[in-house]
Amino acid sequence: MSLSVGDIFEGVYQLEERLQEGHEGRSTRWRADDVTAYRRAEVLIDTLPYAHDPQLNWCGKVDGLRKIGQSVEADCRYFVWELDKAQSLIPAKAAELNEREKQRLDELIDALPVAAHETISANDQPEVWRTDDGEMLVLYRKYEGEIITFKQKQKVLEQWKENLYQSAPGVTEPLPTNTVEPTPDSAPSTSTKWSLLTIGIGIILALVVYQAIPSKPSTSLTSFQRSFDSGIAEAKKGSYEAALEHFRDATSSPEDDETDARLDSLATRYREQARRECSRYKAAGSANLYFIPNQYYHYAAVLSRQPTPVICQ
Repeated sequence: MSLSVGDIFEGVYQLEERLQEGHEGRSTRWRADDVTAYRRAEVLIDTLPYAHDPQLNWCGKVDGLRKIGQSVEADCRYFVWELDKAQSLIPAKAAELNEREKQRLDELIDALPVAAHETISANDQPEVWRTDDGEMLVLYRKYEGEIITFKQKQKVLEQWKENLYQSAPGVTEPLPTNTVEPTPDSAPSTSTKWSLLTIGIGIILALVVYQAIPSKPSTSLTSFQRSFDSGIAEAKKGSYEAALEHFRDATSSPEDDETDARLDSLATRYREQARRECSRYKAAGSANLYFIPNQYYHYAAVLSRQPTPVICQ
């Protein structure tokens, strides 16, 4: 559907004025009213002609950018800006960024949220979007239903970074120089050269595809991830006994550097939360609520494989 002045966009924004007309794939900028606000709030919206992509996600923080979204009805991506902080946000090539921006891009890619039940692929290259001030967003794709280990995830992220930085414009490999000219008798024929080149390319492509395919995780790792995630979910719901049961199942998995690191990290988080809750209830004189920090202490003890948990005293 094409958008016009007066339309209600995404059920939230009423388009008041077209400020910039998009041509040849460029964005269209609109002045709009946020009709969900208690009082009139004007915003600027950039709509871009990209087909809806259910696997698309994004990471990054840009000053003044209120929302990023995709419209199925209007078949576009859109950025919603605060009226007085709107910037230009356009695709960028990583190889053209300065060192500070490259460092920020590396941090964003390393921090991309990928849950245990999600996977990412080296073949789905992320998009880098940049403002005039050097702030960046990373748009990437992830899929549900497949399990990816921590090591597999890191391998894909490193491959993404390597591919992004190799996309420099105008960079070519130096031509080889021959120090000895082959004699006519020993020089391979043109057809032989093409055959060898075709075989070489086929071998390289086969190696790339093989390395990009994640190895199937072991049954024990699958069981660990299921128990680990279920324990966190039950703890969030306040299901104390169920959470303990799942955490015990997770710690019964064979010891492994990756699983041990995740168990220790979660145990540290629960221990810190228990200390905060304990201090809060002590200060309020609420001894009858000490069971709350004690639950977090118990989670931390189980995850750390400690026989006796600390208690709030």
